[in-house]
Amino acid sequence: MIARFSFVSEYLSAHTNLASIFGEPGRLEEAREPVREILRLAPDFSIKAYMKGLSFSDPGILSRMEEGLQRAGLSG
Repeated sequence: MIARFSFVSEYLSAHTNLASIFGEPGRLEEAREPVREILRLAPDFSIKAYMKGLSFSDPGILSRMEEGLQRAGLSG
């Protein structure tokens, strides 16, 4: 089942969280909208640069988030 939602936010982290959550298990259709919003808000978005700016340091969470963003189609 594909979740349908309308989510309007200028807060980049809201979209990166959704893209990672959908990307990690391969729910790529659902990851498309948050990825579009990430690239609208930050056209030069880089996963590595974004990850460096996060305020938590649990390596397991960071690894899962990075993998989810990559699977969602983001790079860098």
